[in-house]
Amino acid sequence: MTQKRILIVGCGSIGLRHIRALRSIGVQTIAALRSGKGHNIEDPIFDDITIFHDKNSAYQWHATHMIISTPTSMHLESVVDAVKLGIPYFVEKPICADVGELERMNQDSLNLGIVGYNLRYHELFVELKHIIDSGKYGKILAASLFVGSYLPFWHPEQDYSSRYEARKDLGGGVLRTLSHEIDLAQHLFGNITKVYAKILKMSQLKIDVEDHVDIIAENENNVHIKIQQDYLQPILRRGGEILFDSGMLCYDFSGNSISYTSYDKKVEEAIFQGYDYFDKQYQVQMEQFVNGARGVACTVMEEKQNMKVIKYCELSSQKGIELCLD
Repeated sequence: MTQKRILIVGCGSIGLRHIRALRSIGVQTIAALRSGKGHNIEDPIFDDITIFHDKNSAYQWHATHMIISTPTSMHLESVVDAVKLGIPYFVEKPICADVGELERMNQDSLNLGIVGYNLRYHELFVELKHIIDSGKYGKILAASLFVGSYLPFWHPEQDYSSRYEARKDLGGGVLRTLSHEIDLAQHLFGNITKVYAKILKMSQLKIDVEDHVDIIAENENNVHIKIQQDYLQPILRRGGEILFDSGMLCYDFSGNSISYTSYDKKVEEAIFQGYDYFDKQYQVQMEQFVNGARGVACTVMEEKQNMKVIKYCELSSQKGIELCLD
């Protein structure tokens, strides 16, 4: 078997997480293309890692795979480079700031990549997908997904206002940065076909992007969906409710648990309690990527659909009307 040689482009906090995940699954031949603005090169995590500061040298290292974890606005440049090199690429979500940027890529280019929606690999959402696909609770009528946490708490050692999440020029904003819920809504329930959105800057945070988003949507299966995202919750909140024609399923990400209340029993029953450690989702994600297994990975075509939803949410908020996705 060909030795896996992984080039990581961008070594901020998520890049370091990917390095740890790669090492935990036994991948040791790793190089990093760094801008010099991320973590200190003396960090022990860079032991035995080849460091490059210009891409021509990095690309002559002959990587077999590329991981792209730069700010959103820089993703596509590296995607194009990976395609030219003819190697599989893993790119952090969202793949770009505007879905129109993807239209210039041909189908072969799209097939080489997967997008880093790590929650698809988390045992809670793997179990949710299994429950939904089994049909055991009947037809889904509606779903509500929410996520929120206070942006300055994300990386307290850094000035939050300088990070990409806070900056429009780097592709930040809650709609894109916390787009996991948009991806999960489509991964679990089917493609969204209509949206009405309200995108707001509500707080005094020193950012030039939105900090709160409300989305009301319908999908191809006539499921009514609500999604709420924000940078404002003092404690991380991520969860949701799924209304079936037989009862209500609730999931809590922080508690790694799922419960169900039927119309018959009218009593909430615990149906799942997870135990995996948090980093396992990243390890599974990296293991499947380097071994060429698609699994539950978000394909670039699926990401195009996510980006289309984001585009129409912005248009809906600007115009104040519901829009159908074309």
